[in-house]
Amino acid sequence: MKHFVFFVLIVLFATCPADADARSKLSKKEARKIALEKVPGEVVEFEIEKEDGTLVYEFKIRKEDGTLKEIELDAYSGAVLEVEDESEDADSNAAEEGDEADEVAEEETPEEAQ
Repeated sequence: MKHFVFFVLIVLFATCPADADARSKLSKKEARKIALEKVPGEVVEFEIEKEDGTLVYEFKIRKEDGTLKEIELDAYSGAVLEVEDESEDADSNAAEEGDEADEVAEEETPEEAQ
């Protein structure tokens, strides 16, 4: 009996995928095709990760106009979960940092700096 249980465990472990990509229903190639149909351009970055218990393909795509988009796909169904404009995030972060620097500069008068 012990040998049977051991055999069953070996079979179970042998048939389990070794990584997240192997468990996904969509291949990277299929997911890439879906992403590029939704956001045409050049894939510049790819990740597969688990978000809130869902396996997700994430592509960063540079469009012809130079903007950068991030698209997330459900790795099992291929459903588009989110499309974000990464260029706006970078621009708004730079603008916020610039605003903070301006505020600090305005607070310090030339007399205070001496």
